[in-house]
Amino acid sequence: MELEEVVRRLYDFKLETMMRFNEIFNFDQDTFSNSQYLAKYNEKKRVLEAEISKLESKVMDKNLNKSSLYCENLLQESYKVIDEKISSSYYNLKTCDEYLKDQEKFLNNYTNNSKGPQKVKDLVEFIAEKKPLFIKAFIAAIQKENNEKLDKLKSTLFSYENAKKETIEKNSQYSDIAENLNGQVFK
Repeated sequence: MELEEVVRRLYDFKLETMMRFNEIFNFDQDTFSNSQYLAKYNEKKRVLEAEISKLESKVMDKNLNKSSLYCENLLQESYKVIDEKISSSYYNLKTCDEYLKDQEKFLNNYTNNSKGPQKVKDLVEFIAEKKPLFIKAFIAAIQKENNEKLDKLKSTLFSYENAKKETIEKNSQYSDIAENLNGQVFK
């Protein structure tokens, strides 16, 4: 439950309990003119309030734990699609917009379905854990793309260098042939 709902229910419970306990006082107020009876009444009232406080604490802790567990499961389930794409190195410069859309779906799903006092804290911790993994995978994908492009450029450059060398060699051969032919007369 949301924190406000838990607090409201606990308040209603405590109010109802204290009103019922105070009915004892209203039955015969003359009885409580005796200081021993009044002291006993006030002592039992403090014991009741202490027990209610213990129960409130237990309920709040239980709700907090349930909220945390529920939200963690929801986060894991909602993030599954993004996690799989990150693991397979799907996201890169071309698919960056798709990542933003996936992230928006994830956040909307979590916002609409999360419950309890832990929902914001769990989301912040989850994103703080997952964001660096995405960034590392994204940078690795970009580096891979750049390395592939660089290898392709190197290969192209190597081909051009080889073609240049061949052209220079053929040009040199043609120059040698032309020099040899310059001295000869053709009929």
